[in-house]
Amino acid sequence: MEEKNCFPCKSNAYSVLDFIGEGCYGKVAVCKSLDTSEMVAIKILKNDPSIKQDTDKELSMLKMIRDMDADSANVVKFFEQFEHEGNICLVFEVLDCDLIYLLEERQRQPLSLDEIRVIAHQLLVALVTLKRVGILHTDIKPDNIMIVNRKEQPLKVKLIDFGNAIPASKIKLGLEIQPVGYRAPEITLGLPYNENIDVWSVGCIMAFLFLPGNLFAVNCEYQMMKHIICVLGQPEDHLLHAGKYTENYFTEDEEDAFLDLLKQMLHLDGHQRISASQALRHPFITMAQQPDSGSLSPVTDKEVSLDQLRIPASNGNADLKSNKSMLKRIRKFLRRVTAAFYRMATLLH
Repeated sequence: MEEKNCFPCKSNAYSVLDFIGEGCYGKVAVCKSLDTSEMVAIKILKNDPSIKQDTDKELSMLKMIRDMDADSANVVKFFEQFEHEGNICLVFEVLDCDLIYLLEERQRQPLSLDEIRVIAHQLLVALVTLKRVGILHTDIKPDNIMIVNRKEQPLKVKLIDFGNAIPASKIKLGLEIQPVGYRAPEITLGLPYNENIDVWSVGCIMAFLFLPGNLFAVNCEYQMMKHIICVLGQPEDHLLHAGKYTENYFTEDEEDAFLDLLKQMLHLDGHQRISASQALRHPFITMAQQPDSGSLSPVTDKEVSLDQLRIPASNGNADLKSNKSMLKRIRKFLRRVTAAFYRMATLLH
């Protein structure tokens, strides 16, 4: 749509003062109401059939938040929508600047803990309010959090951009949502999730204001997960085993699998000790199968066949170097096992 000096609509008319942003969705213009002289921001969506579904979804989310008290809920105020020359136009209140601009204005100096506390409180209030109406924002990042007015209310913030928001009733496993760097691990791994994914993002925002900068990588999902592990540790095994996308980021380490199986086989309580058929399904055993010997099928205590108990044939053509490498790995295994038993003995005494 070409830039015009005026946007007419049924309830009002808006004079265009400036275009302040443009993206894949369209443009944002600062306008003045000719009826009330109030300043507004109008988001002009592209007339593109390929994004119609996204447009309809955003409109449905905005209608849900329009009935809120936007000032107390700390979300952007949505006034109305209208169509102009085939383009959907969304009318919002004008806000000042996002958190990225705020840090740049402060020459990348971190905010104080008191300032971070004020901003975090407002964002958490916004999440509580959104949860009450059954909305997940899913796109919380520094440029979607706006300062209302730096001069009059320097730390008053509002959450904007509900284009990627989803109703809690339509949560679906495996959706690719949330920006990289602010994405909760349950989304990355493909686990069940709820509104708390937005809480994770707010935690990342707090770190962003404190550092200042992104706590986790924002340009690569793998690096993001690597940073999460470095800072917070590896997700628990039951989460990794349940994750739909775990294999994209984690591989079973042979030595760790060996020690895990050994620990389960040497459990002091016989009732909790792993059974033979369970051990046959353990990753250390199944990962050792040669490509031509087939993988072990799930078995029960009553279904273990001789074929499944057969040890895969070794490669008779293995060279001396390979044998030395294997001996070295065995020695390494034994050192780790000895150290583990030593630690156990120390604890027992």
